[in-house]
Amino acid sequence: MKRLVKRLRTHLRNERGVAIPLMAITMIFLVGIAAVGIDTGRVAWVANEVQTAADVAATAGAYALADEENVTAGANNALQLNKVNNTTAATALKLLETGNLDANYTFTVGMEPLNAVRATAGATVNNIVLGAIGAAHSTVNRQAIATLAGIGSGIPTLPIVIGECNYNAQCYHQTCMPYLSQVPNPDNNSAWTAFFQSASNSHIDDYFPRLSGNNPCGEGVQQLIKVNDIINLGNGQVTPLLTCVNDLVNAGMRTFTIPIVECVGNFNQPKKVVGFAKIEVDNVVVNGTGHGIWLHGLYEGRQPGPPGGGSFGLMAIALVK
Repeated sequence: MKRLVKRLRTHLRNERGVAIPLMAITMIFLVGIAAVGIDTGRVAWVANEVQTAADVAATAGAYALADEENVTAGANNALQLNKVNNTTAATALKLLETGNLDANYTFTVGMEPLNAVRATAGATVNNIVLGAIGAAHSTVNRQAIATLAGIGSGIPTLPIVIGECNYNAQCYHQTCMPYLSQVPNPDNNSAWTAFFQSASNSHIDDYFPRLSGNNPCGEGVQQLIKVNDIINLGNGQVTPLLTCVNDLVNAGMRTFTIPIVECVGNFNQPKKVVGFAKIEVDNVVVNGTGHGIWLHGLYEGRQPGPPGGGSFGLMAIALVK
């Protein structure tokens, strides 16, 4: 029995001699893994910052594009408020490009009309542990694309619609906005609307802005309209409704937001809303053979609201990639 106990003690002493080196090797391995984790964690953190910088630069550049301002200056000004790898994010911006983004989300640099901005940002991270095995630096690059898109919802301020065929879908400035005469006019693809009510005169005049004094219409009813809504139309130069518009113009109200609808079919039947535009009334003739409304579209660039509509002069900014 004594001999057995002695052998066990000798065996355990030998095992301790093996365990100590194994523990040391294991600790070194674990410390190495932790150190590599620190490097990869820092790279991941900086990668997030770089992506944010690209998003900010593209979005700010698109805002500047919509406002017909300097795209590079707009992007750099926004980046001054952000950090990448403990330095100003402006230093991370490697490339800023303007171009065209088509319906398939293909970006073409410099292609007219310019409706999108692509930003490429990057940063170099100094490695701590990986540097000891030859990987002294890690480079991170990210891209973002922001585009101008028509707004997807709005509250019209005049019960008139215009057909989308009057607009150039590739127009992003004032010089290509449409001019229309004798609106509403089927030849001009325009009409009155009572939105979701039947398009009778008594319903249409509810949606004119209310004026003080003795005006024949103008209940000031507001209606939120969204892209893809189906609204009711009625065409023709209706004298009482033309009088309503003329009263607004005489009161100094010339600029209005209106829905844009599809051009398929006649303009005295329900149609789908495809976007929104801002128009300015140039003249109103209430009576006579040439009665109607003369107006033109306005380009006002970026507007608050969600994107989703066509390009009709009012743009929302969407980060798409």
